[in-house]
Amino acid sequence: MRLKKYLKDMTLVLLIFISLILVFQVWFSSNIVPNEAKNISETFQESILEPVLSFFKLNKNSTSSQDISSVFWPQKIVLNDSNKRSVLYYNSEEYQHFYQMSEDFIKNIMLGNIKIKSKDTVTLDEYFSVLKGNSIYLDYDNLYDFRLFSVSICGEADNEWSNDYSSVRECMISLGDNVLNNVSVYMRDYKSGTVFRYILEENKEALEKELDRYFLSHQSASTLSYSFELNFHKQESGDGSLSKLVFDPLILFNLVATEGKSIHSDQNWFQDWLEIESSRAGSILNTFQINPMTMLKYTDMNNARVFVENDGTLTISPNGLLEYHALESGQGLRIYETEDKSAFDIYAAASAAANFVYAVNEDLPKSAFTSIRFSTDLIENNSQGSYTIEFDLCAGGIPVMQTDPVTGERCHSITMRIENGYLKQYRQFVRLYSESDSTEPVTPVINAMDGLIDTLNPQTEYLSVFNVSRCYVDDGAAELLAPQWKVGVEGIQTILTVK
Repeated sequence: MRLKKYLKDMTLVLLIFISLILVFQVWFSSNIVPNEAKNISETFQESILEPVLSFFKLNKNSTSSQDISSVFWPQKIVLNDSNKRSVLYYNSEEYQHFYQMSEDFIKNIMLGNIKIKSKDTVTLDEYFSVLKGNSIYLDYDNLYDFRLFSVSICGEADNEWSNDYSSVRECMISLGDNVLNNVSVYMRDYKSGTVFRYILEENKEALEKELDRYFLSHQSASTLSYSFELNFHKQESGDGSLSKLVFDPLILFNLVATEGKSIHSDQNWFQDWLEIESSRAGSILNTFQINPMTMLKYTDMNNARVFVENDGTLTISPNGLLEYHALESGQGLRIYETEDKSAFDIYAAASAAANFVYAVNEDLPKSAFTSIRFSTDLIENNSQGSYTIEFDLCAGGIPVMQTDPVTGERCHSITMRIENGYLKQYRQFVRLYSESDSTEPVTPVINAMDGLIDTLNPQTEYLSVFNVSRCYVDDGAAELLAPQWKVGVEGIQTILTVK
């Protein structure tokens, strides 16, 4: 009898405790109580409530860790073999093979499985000259904190190269000449400008065999040249005239027109999906920690669903635009757990952003979320703790630029603003793309640049182009999107595209 009474008492205490927790969640995650009380509650929530919820597996903040390599991969791979050169994009037939082979090779160096015979530094001119020889060049398109590069390759943020690098953009495996049998790896630290060369205790035979195999089956003459080979990286040309465009030395030019696949854009799928799978919208609400039982909900003039709770507003538009804004009086949505604000740097922010993006899109049809990648530089800035992180939705590995519905300017598929582990702003264009059977001519870069000067009408002596890459542009109206060029110009923040 005493045991039965004891169990009843314990059950009653437990039920009262759980009831208090639920009341606390309802009050302080809604607009019932004033902001001052919410601020007082934060310490209680972090110190007592979240550990208890985690124990009972009720904590909504717990998310699985996303492998960073799934959003971090080379924009292109350039293969060189004597006087032959070929570029592989994500949708190229041999891209995955050469990427996996190169990644495994670099991973084994980082983990110490391949020994470094010697390390030295080289000049940029020597670095450029090595690119002309037998080599595999991985171009990641943007600047990245070295820890992001490292963890995407070998799964660890620190390795044998960590003391040499702060930010990187590319990596080159050089097979040298026909006399020496050694393999070397070249990488440039963009913060210091230093180019490191690592001569390895490794035979080049396996890598060389793969390059030979590839070029035996791809016999067409190379029409690809780097900017430094064409002297496009200098303002003054050979005849003494001055160019209005100066290109980064490593921008790759194809001097003849090529063809690229167009893609289909389904403009109505998201609205149809929401109507058929209305319960699925609940998973998006859950990721943004919005409780359907306590939220404020309404439909605006554009037929968008608006949800207000947890110091923020989430808008889900029929056209596939998701927008979250933290209220000015609130901290926003916590997406990264840390007690030490100084520990929240670009590496932590990028990792948290990747986890959150995958959580938002977890229940969307896989065809609508085939591949994304980081789309902007991810290096430490002058305001540690505050970051804007952006992603591109890719079709066949080629990023699709979106069109801002307000400004009409080009923008990325996903934009996040994070401060000290709290999400302040989130915008995503949820889109569905598929390959078409049609192909469109791709204008050579140098020809496409002709209209750039007229468009920008620069007041400066010349324009410095630091990046040129393939893309598509979705204006929200066209159903068939043809390939274009995305151009990055120093001093211009907007995304430029040319055909």
